[in-house]
Amino acid sequence: MVAKVEEHKKDQKQLWQPVFGHSGFHGDPNLMKLVDSLIPSVTTFIETGTAAGTTLAHVARLYPWLSCFSCEADPRVADIARENLKNHNQRKAHIHTGKSLDFLEMVTNQFKLNEQPALFWLDAHSHGYGCPVRGEVEFILSHWKSGYILIDDFKNPHNNKWKFDTYDDGVLGIERLHGMARPVFYPNYDPTFGSRGWCLVPIGSMNKPTCIPMVP
Repeated sequence: MVAKVEEHKKDQKQLWQPVFGHSGFHGDPNLMKLVDSLIPSVTTFIETGTAAGTTLAHVARLYPWLSCFSCEADPRVADIARENLKNHNQRKAHIHTGKSLDFLEMVTNQFKLNEQPALFWLDAHSHGYGCPVRGEVEFILSHWKSGYILIDDFKNPHNNKWKFDTYDDGVLGIERLHGMARPVFYPNYDPTFGSRGWCLVPIGSMNKPTCIPMVP
């Protein structure tokens, strides 16, 4: 039996206080190793769901040559993230206040980011803003020719030790990507530090990385 990750409903808006952490990607060393292997093949990091800005600051600090863009739907939380990045000398990272699909359209139309390979970290779900993952992935696959998509809080069908999000209309899992005809890869190891589930979706002809254990 797979337990729900959160005791509260993810669809319910809450006044929440994001916490700025020491490392991005939930501190999962394998996930950070995967990201490190993907960075040389992309020119841009695009995040949906900035929260406190921990992962954005992590990427901006380790890969200063990379263009970094993020969005946060909650204006109060977006201001917190901007202040956190300022305090950690990461002023080059861009934080947009707004919903993720509007943000993706903006970076496509105004900045033409879709003309270069990108690494996406999709984490704009929950805290009362629903689960826009399907729309995000559909938009990315139809506008970017190459890159990688990482989706946070995703159900791992092979290992129920990984935690995932649950909404009124179901879990955040492979069902959200039904019909997209893209390979999806999951971590093939037990969680140690960051226990949040995730998945990887290559864009275009990008290959599956082999630096960490993953299964389709």
